[in-house]
This record gives sequence, structure tokens and C-alpha cells, in this order.
Amino acid sequence: MTRLRVLALATLLAASPLLAVSETYGFSNAAASDAVPTIMSAGSRAAAVRQLKNVPSVGVVNLAVRPSILRDDGSSPDYFEIRSSANRNAAGIRKLRAALSANPVTRRALERRGVAIGRVVGVRIGSNGSLRVYVL
Repeated sequence: MTRLRVLALATLLAASPLLAVSETYGFSNAAASDAVPTIMSAGSRAAAVRQLKNVPSVGVVNLAVRPSILRDDGSSPDYFEIRSSANRNAAGIRKLRAALSANPVTRRALERRGVAIGRVVGVRIGSNGSLRVYVL
């Protein structure tokens, strides 16, 4: 990574209300590459979210980082692709957000991390109930 890109990323991280790097999951192009499939499956994950009884940790992947930062080798989707996918899958995202709000365990876990449910566009659930949430 060039020095200018590192400086730009550090500036974005310092200014962001949500950390793009979390204690649980580090932000990376790999995490951004998972974004579009995760957004596309948002509605189908709602049932699993409703059934969670314990959320030991929440990782946050902030997708609101601009494309010049995310895309350096063409392998990761850029901000506009992610935004477009979220728009096409709005119904599934609404279903996921409703499930996150309805489950008191997930709602409290997201509140503790400072994640607004209205920004969540996708979620991955770990085998132990940990969440990786994708926010825009």
C-alpha cells in the first residue's frame, strides 16, 4: 500500500463514527469482497437472527469507505457497486433490520457497539453466535 493510501485510510478511520477496524474482524478488501453476497442474502438471514440467544461479539465492516480506498487491485467491489446491491436488495435488508430490532439480544449487542440498525445492510453469523455486520 502506498504511503498516500495509508495516510488517506488513517484519516478516514479517525473521522469515521464507526470504526472500519473492529476488535473482532479487521477491515480488509476480503471483508469488502464479502459485502455484495452478504447484502444479497440479507433477507434469508433474518430467520437465523431471530433465533439467536447469545451474541458474544460483534464485528463491524464499514462499507461507507470510498472506492479509491477499497479498490486497489480490482478484486473488491467499490462503494457504488455495494450501494447498488443494497438498493436492489432493499426488501431483504428491511427484513433483516426488523429481525435485528425484534431480537432483544441482537438489539443490545448492536447498541453496545454503537451500531445503528438502520445502517445495517448485511450480517454474517458465526458458529458461536458472533455477528459480523456490514453497515453503510
